[in-house]
Amino acid sequence: MLRLSRRPCAIVAALPMIIAAGPAMSQAPAAAAPPAPPSTPAPKPAEPSGPVVTEIVVTGSRPAVENRIDRRVYAVSGDLQGDIGSAADVLRNIPSVSVDLEGNPSLRGDPDVQILIDGRYRPEFNGQNKGPALEALAAQGIDRVEVLTNPPASFKRDGSGGIINIITKRSTEVRSATLQTGVGSNGRWNVAGNTSTQFGALALRGSAGVRHDLRLRNITDQRTVRDDSGNVLNEREQRTATRDDRVYKKVSIGADYDLDELDRFSAEGSYHRRDSDGVLTENSGLRDGAGTALSQYSRERRANDYDYSSDALLRYRHAGNGHAGAGDDDGLTIALERSQDHEHPVWNFQYSYAVPPQGGVSQLERIIEDEVGTELSVDYATALSGKRRFTAGYDLQITDHSSNYWLSLPFTPGGSAMPDPAFTNVFRDSQTVHALYATYEQPFGDWTALAGLRLEKAELDLRQVTSGERDGQDYFRVYPSLHVSRKLDERQTLTFSYSRRVWRPWAQQLNPYVVQIDPTYLRAGNPDLKPSEIDSLELAWNYDLGSTSFSASVYGKRRYDVATEVRTLVTPITELETSENLGDNRSGGLEITASGKLGGSFSYNLATDVFYDEIDATNLGFSGTRSTITRDGKAALNWRLGERDRLQINLATMGRRLTPQGYRLGSSTMDLGYRHTLGTGLSLSATLTDVFASKKDRLVLDTPELSERLTTRPHGRIVWLGLTWNLASGKEKPAEKFEYEN
Repeated sequence: MLRLSRRPCAIVAALPMIIAAGPAMSQAPAAAAPPAPPSTPAPKPAEPSGPVVTEIVVTGSRPAVENRIDRRVYAVSGDLQGDIGSAADVLRNIPSVSVDLEGNPSLRGDPDVQILIDGRYRPEFNGQNKGPALEALAAQGIDRVEVLTNPPASFKRDGSGGIINIITKRSTEVRSATLQTGVGSNGRWNVAGNTSTQFGALALRGSAGVRHDLRLRNITDQRTVRDDSGNVLNEREQRTATRDDRVYKKVSIGADYDLDELDRFSAEGSYHRRDSDGVLTENSGLRDGAGTALSQYSRERRANDYDYSSDALLRYRHAGNGHAGAGDDDGLTIALERSQDHEHPVWNFQYSYAVPPQGGVSQLERIIEDEVGTELSVDYATALSGKRRFTAGYDLQITDHSSNYWLSLPFTPGGSAMPDPAFTNVFRDSQTVHALYATYEQPFGDWTALAGLRLEKAELDLRQVTSGERDGQDYFRVYPSLHVSRKLDERQTLTFSYSRRVWRPWAQQLNPYVVQIDPTYLRAGNPDLKPSEIDSLELAWNYDLGSTSFSASVYGKRRYDVATEVRTLVTPITELETSENLGDNRSGGLEITASGKLGGSFSYNLATDVFYDEIDATNLGFSGTRSTITRDGKAALNWRLGERDRLQINLATMGRRLTPQGYRLGSSTMDLGYRHTLGTGLSLSATLTDVFASKKDRLVLDTPELSERLTTRPHGRIVWLGLTWNLASGKEKPAEKFEYEN
């Protein structure tokens, strides 16, 4: 019996060995018989009673990087940070991706990124709390990460930076399970597991996890206010320390039932909850231009927050009819999804005043945010003759959001909390998006073209309940996409891509009511804030040979009606932050990546990105444009110490980022990872993040009237130690006809 891996690259690589081994094995003599007596002729070798059965198992692994016409695919099995870390830890080591202190990813410097899980849009990973949601997703269940800087028209147009698609692991065994547990410094711990089983036509899967994390932050804010002549009016210094204990809980279940060889019905559901118990301690001092103290106070905030999200999906899939050229994703798919996202922070403030001296007061703040989404999608894909391919679909997305902000007037201890009418308010908004799309793929010899068009009509209804204001938006947009690849030889390809995308404001950016962030910092939305359109171009050269991969990409973007946060002074000591549309923005750069092996024990991954960013903010009162040239870089070195041991070093550096009113400084970090295989399916992992405690975030505002420097330093040096145990039945499933592919 000859049993080969399904991976074509492994089979091709092993063919010379199989061919060379085949004759030798077929001519191998049987075991020698004992010598016969001299008088007896030597017996002839016995003929085999049946065919000789020889088993050859050819194994292989996915390349670290796979370049496709519309995306790059990164395998994460070699990332030791992912053994006991989160999805945010994995994304930190992916080329083109940066992750901030709160776990929020950005793609080539753009934080507006659409996150997909197995090709699905999940609300919890695309809202204002997507960073914590990514930190709650266990990395151990991730198989690979797809990066689409210019997604084809079959994907939603949201996300000016592009799409990060996280593909989870699917077992190839009839029954399998994975258990993972870890402990970290300062009382951190996590427990996670997943399982899958097959009962004939029914496949069941599920996962669950609990993670306790501790967030410690030290924040310094120094601000100077000047008059029109440049004279200092006042200076403020604020020092803040935060401690936030977070517990994440996540559970998901799913089932697939094959009605026959071509039809499948699927159901999925998930629930995620985060509970947070935090303490904030803040000391603030304000002086006039001569250095005389105007005010000095301290406040303590105790928080008891929670948020949760859930979603349910029903999907019917009719696979392609098996004609020549049909792929696993050919056929008709109808899906209905319902999701909910709920946030409920409760904050209790205690103020103490030194200048001017007065008694302490209390203040309560409660925020309730609810978002419910419903989505219906119909997708059709088919392979035509000559390797041509056509896809088309319709998508309806309805999102209802409500916000209830409640702030009390200051009251003395023991008094009653009464609402402050200047800030307490209720806001509602509803958005409906209808989308039609089609893509067509056609090869021309060594050339392949993938063209697409997406038509979207968006309707937005805004209602400020407290003030009685009513507003809305209604617009129709056309979003084209084009991908072209040219195969230079067996190893090299050239690709060109273009796409038009959109950024849509989130709910609170549209709420005109003023809310209080702290006594000197207010926030208000803008109901006239327009969506921003983005045109993106990219030209790339790719070289792939087994485990070695190189790529160089030149890219450029132009954004229209760019939205940004702007701070202005409403009093000499109080800032108001609002959202405004800029004129436009241009950016572009050169990204180079490389991965491969250095001898038999070392492998590496390298990525560097040098880019230019220009902002036109003339409609905000600035003359001319603001621009900068900056860089990002990543490096990972993997060292196989032996059959059972691996060591990994990760380095990352992020350069300066431009803002309309200033810039954000970069930082560099170093992480270490170690894995020891204890036995079959059992491994021990250890990680150390931010080895030199160099991780920080520094925001600088520099306008004629306002100068500010805000520095946030996390306690990022964290040690984790964990165990992972993989269990499997040892029996392989039949070839998966419905494997995810988009």
